[in-house]
Amino acid sequence: MSAYQIINADSLTLLKDVEDESVDLIVTDPPYSSLEKHRAVGTTTRLTSDWFPVISNEKLAESVVDMYRILKPDSHCYVICDQETHYVIREAAMACGFTWKKLLIWDKESIGMGYSWRNQHEVICYLDKGKRRLNNLGWSDVLRHKRVRGAYPTEKPVSLIEALIANSSDEGDIVMDMFAGSGSTLEAALNLNRYAIGSEVSAKACADINQRLSAFPSSERLYQPRKQLSLANF
Repeated sequence: MSAYQIINADSLTLLKDVEDESVDLIVTDPPYSSLEKHRAVGTTTRLTSDWFPVISNEKLAESVVDMYRILKPDSHCYVICDQETHYVIREAAMACGFTWKKLLIWDKESIGMGYSWRNQHEVICYLDKGKRRLNNLGWSDVLRHKRVRGAYPTEKPVSLIEALIANSSDEGDIVMDMFAGSGSTLEAALNLNRYAIGSEVSAKACADINQRLSAFPSSERLYQPRKQLSLANF
């Protein structure tokens, strides 16, 4: 039976401690810096006190390099972001060895807030380490899933994440989301009989994810640290 592990740690630090080539698939939604710009005018999510710290584009690019390192050969990586941030991810990904496949479009099926052309979509960077064939070659690159309302800020629908996981991994694979947020990726992986590893710097977010996933078994053995690095900070 599949199981999950959620780790309360700074995601950027944790990434450097994950063993090389130990993860089958990454699906993640990082707190990229332009979220604050969108938030200021209410175009990405309504203003809320339940927010999270964002990371710089430089740190995000650095994390992409570690994502490449920890993925097994012939595996995929999906990074959800906005149009502005996708350039940062694309440049970093191609520089470290990923093949840039394309942008997928998440159609939220309803428009968001704003004062110009109002957003109805986000983009998903689809990256390949090596050469992995999709499980289903007949699916559209426009993924239509209703947005999640009134929940964790920027929460993604489980059905959207399930589509990515189903097409780029197999049962029993390890799926990682180092910016776990609400836990949608972990839930999607578990629903599809994968193992799930997530990390969050917020202790409350980790507790909420554990509560959300209480129907699934937890495990402390999924996370594989690199032996030469210390876990003292955790």
